Order: sequence, then C-alpha cells, then structure tokens
Amino acid sequence: MKSKTKIIENSSILWWIYGGSASVTLYFNAKIQDPFNSPKLWLLLFISSWVLGHIISNSKEFSANKSIKIYLLIIVLFITLQLISAFKTDNLYRAFLGENQRRNGVITYFSLAIFSLAAAIYVRKESFERFIRVALFTGISLAAYGLLQINGKDFVQWNNPYNAIISTVGNPNFAAAIMAVIGIILFGPVLNNTYKKYFRVICGVVSLFLLYIIYLSDARQGLISLTLGVGVYTVIYFFHIKHKLRHIVLVFGISVASLSVLAMLQIGPLTSYLYKGSVTVRGYYWRAGIEMFKNNPFFGIGVERYGAYFKEYREVDYPLNYGFVITSSNAHNVPIQMFATAGVFVGIAYLLLLAFIAIVGIKGIRKAQGNEKLKVASVFAAWIGYQAQSIISIDNIGISVWGWVLGGMLVGLSIKNDISLDKQFKNSGKVIFNFKQTISSTILVVLSLILIVPSYQGEKNMFETRARFNPEIETNRSALYESAKKTLNTPFLDPNFKFITGSYLVASGYIDEGMKVLDESIKEDPRNLDALLTLSQFNEQMGNLDKANMYRRQIAKYDPWNASNYLQLGRNFKALGDFSQMSLMREKINSFASKTQEAIQANSELI
Repeated sequence: MKSKTKIIENSSILWWIYGGSASVTLYFNAKIQDPFNSPKLWLLLFISSWVLGHIISNSKEFSANKSIKIYLLIIVLFITLQLISAFKTDNLYRAFLGENQRRNGVITYFSLAIFSLAAAIYVRKESFERFIRVALFTGISLAAYGLLQINGKDFVQWNNPYNAIISTVGNPNFAAAIMAVIGIILFGPVLNNTYKKYFRVICGVVSLFLLYIIYLSDARQGLISLTLGVGVYTVIYFFHIKHKLRHIVLVFGISVASLSVLAMLQIGPLTSYLYKGSVTVRGYYWRAGIEMFKNNPFFGIGVERYGAYFKEYREVDYPLNYGFVITSSNAHNVPIQMFATAGVFVGIAYLLLLAFIAIVGIKGIRKAQGNEKLKVASVFAAWIGYQAQSIISIDNIGISVWGWVLGGMLVGLSIKNDISLDKQFKNSGKVIFNFKQTISSTILVVLSLILIVPSYQGEKNMFETRARFNPEIETNRSALYESAKKTLNTPFLDPNFKFITGSYLVASGYIDEGMKVLDESIKEDPRNLDALLTLSQFNEQMGNLDKANMYRRQIAKYDPWNASNYLQLGRNFKALGDFSQMSLMREKINSFASKTQEAIQANSELI
C-alpha cells in the first residue's frame, strides 16, 4: 500500500482529535475557582501531549508533503516567536499559563497548534463523517444544556450576572459563538446528498435548535457568525450545482454580509436587529490595544498582559462612560490581542497562518470533485464563522479548539491521497501498535501532569478558601487560616489567588500574615491594580496614610484616568495637612472628570 502521503497510524488518533475537541468544549468543573477556562486548558494540554507523540513518531512520513511542511513551518514560527515574547514578558506565569479566567498563554496556543497540525496530518475526506458525528453530539449537548439553563433547570447554581445561557463556556457570547460554529458544521450535510436522508434531517434539526438557543442567549455575535458561515456555504453550494440563480445568491450574500457589518457600526436597516452597545465598548478595547502595540511594536506589552496595561492605555472617555472601576483583560479582537501583547512578529506570523489556511481552503474547494467539494466547503464555512467571531471576541479555549482544528482540517482535506486512511486500517487486519508513539506520548503526558496536577490543586484550594471566608463568623477564622496556608503553599499558584488569599487573611484579622502576602504579590507584579487598591485601603483603615498614598500614586501611574483614586488621595493629603497636594488632586479631577460625582465631592471636600 502506497500513497502520496504515507501515514501508518492507528485510526484512533482521529478520535483523539475529534473527541478531544468536543471534550475540551464540554468539560467544566464547578468545584474549583475557575470552573471553565482552567479545566479546558488542562484537558487540552493532556490530549495534545498524547497527540504530539503521534506526530513525533510519524514525522518522516508526513514531512514529505509540501502543504503540511509549509503549515508546520508557519506553526513553528508562530510558537517560537511567541516564546521569545513570553520570555520578555514581565510576568512569566501570565505569559505561559495566561490571565486568570482566560488562560490564553503560550501553553494554550502550543496545545492548539498541536491539535491543528494533527488535523492537517491525519484528517482526510474518508474520515469526515466521524467528524460530523462528533460535532452532532457536541451540538446536541450544547443545545440541550442551553435549554435547561434558560428554563432555570441548570444542575449547577452559577453566580451568573449574564443571560442564563452560559453553556459549558461560561458566558452567553461564548456560548452563542461555539453553537454558531457547530451549527455551521451541521448545516453542511443538509445540502449534501452523499449522506443518508435521516442523517441530513437530524443535522438540520439540530442546526435549527442551535439557532434557537443562540437567539435565546441574546448574543448577536453568534447570529452573525452562524449567518455568515451558512451564507458562505450556501453560495458555494449554488456554484457547485451550477444553479442559474448562483450569481443572484452571491450578490445577495455579499449584500447581507455588508449590511450586517454596517449594522454592527450602527449604520443601515439591520441596526436594530444586530447592533448591541457592547460593540461600542469593544471599540475602546481595540483602540487601547492598538495604542499598546504602537508604543511597544517589537515584542508587545507582554503575552497575556493586556489587563495589566489596559487602564494605562484606555481613552479617558471609557471611565467617564462606564465607571472608574470597570476594566478589561483582553482586546476582544484576536489579531489586535496578538499584536498588542506579543508584538509585530507574532502578529504577522498569526496573520500568515490565517492567510495560508484561507488560500489552501479555497484551493481545496476548487480542486475537490463532486460532493467532496461540499465537505471541504462546510469546514471552510465553519472556519470563516469562527474567524468572524474572533474579530469581536476573546479566544475562549472551548471555542478556539474548534477554530484551530478546522484550520488544520482545511490543510488536510486539500491533500489528495491515492488510497484512504480507512482502507489502510481495514486492510491491516489488526490494530497497529506503534511502540515509538506509545512511549513518546506517555512521556509527554507525564510531563504535562507535572503542570496540570498542582494547577488543579491550586484551583481547588482557592475554591475551598473562598468558601471558608466569612469575617463576620468568628469560628471560621481558624479554618480560613489553615485553608489559606494550604493554598499559598501550592506550586504554580496563580498570582491572583495569592493576592485574594492575602486579602482574606487581613479581613479575617490575620493582618501581619495577610499584609506580608499582599506585599509579596506587589513585588511579583507591580502592576496588579487590585492588589495596590487593597493595600492602600487596608493601610487607610489602619491609619498608615503615607503608605496608603505610596500605593495610590502607583495606581495613578498605571491608571491615570481614575478620578476615584485622585479623590481618595486628596482626602489622605488633607488628613495629613498637605493642602498643596490636596489642591493638586482636586485640579486633576476637574481637568478630565469635571461633570462626575467625584468632581462634585472633590470641590466640596478638598478645600
């Protein structure tokens, strides 16, 4: 048996890719501090470690293929450049493990890249129906859980300030986005008569079900992504069957897409249906990210450090419109996030990756014969839908795993084989045991557990410490203290957990111990505005106004448009008898926030 791309491999690798994507999306753990993002990262890292063993053991077989070789080189370039930016980042924990409640560090993108490369290597048209079946299972699970949530039947009592539909990804926008991507995938078989009629009906029904849940979530980005993806697929379908209306459909599709984009900018007849105020907020995030990049063009402000720099770079109108406390830890635009946090080289490498996938995908559609063209088209349409939401949203792991796999699949589906992988497996007559792959995968999985296990323990300990925190109950103090010590002694502890635990200790009466932890947090991350504010407030409560002002001056450095901070600084200076500095704080507030409540208080108190 010979093929242009010879890959001798157990077909189970496809289930690792397909099932792994579904598992990462669906898995969460409600008994830890971050129930969504951290568990998904651990599972993503675990599975990608096993998959990497497959890739290493078959490197000679697939490296001869030109498309895969180019794709591999681009991925290696992207990850290498991101690693360089990570080591230049002022907080290595954030650079590698990501922002709390985000987890989009280098390890995440390395794992996603492995998934994508594996999809390019192993996925072919012959295995496509397995992918659809996994997507169908995922879609049914997401839609069913969303229906439970919107009807108040969720089996988890979430502390959720949003729409009830947060699904397994923790946010209505994320929930709508992943359901849109799955909905586009499932729409593919509906128009492809190579599938059995009953299967096409099931896919169509689930796709409509997902559309309904997206509508109930009130998340516009999901509707836009789904509409765009289905529109792209429909246009390709009409051109495929050479229907006489294909040009009309193309013009209609372009018109709807254009009107949708204009509606997001509050222009045109679709504004009332597609525009949400959150789009305006995203404009502030994008512009702040652009400013970060302009001031740090080569290596960015630091991988996953957007949140640490946002208040320094945000426009003054943002706090005046949304309050002085509200912040953001992400640019809500993946390309801008890449350029802002990792610099021009990583940003260009990421765009190069997208461009290569798009070009290969379009070529794959054009070269495919018969209804095979529709298989490639459905993957391309879903990938376009994913990219559409990434322009206005965050790289949530539960969604991005599908985006990266879809990109890899486009590369794999564009490769023409003389014989199918399925035939190779059947003709072998037995399950192939690859000793080299098993050893490689096992070693890599064990290495991943060195990070996963303590990270899980830190999340679990922090969850338990938070549950024990109640300073109003005296009997809770000793239990809180013991739990706090356990949390602080955990390896690879998230810096934010350290700060939170320190503040719990101070509030529970363990002032010296807690202040020591908070001081250590500031030394490790001088830009932690939450820790700076907490330290200043605790010192104000204890009468240490000079020390409180030291922290508040740091806040003013990293958050220059915070009138609340200047107001409290003015009050502290007044209490210390430094009326000159007090007046300067009043003038500062009036210089940019003269119509706020803070200005009214400053003009009445700081005199």
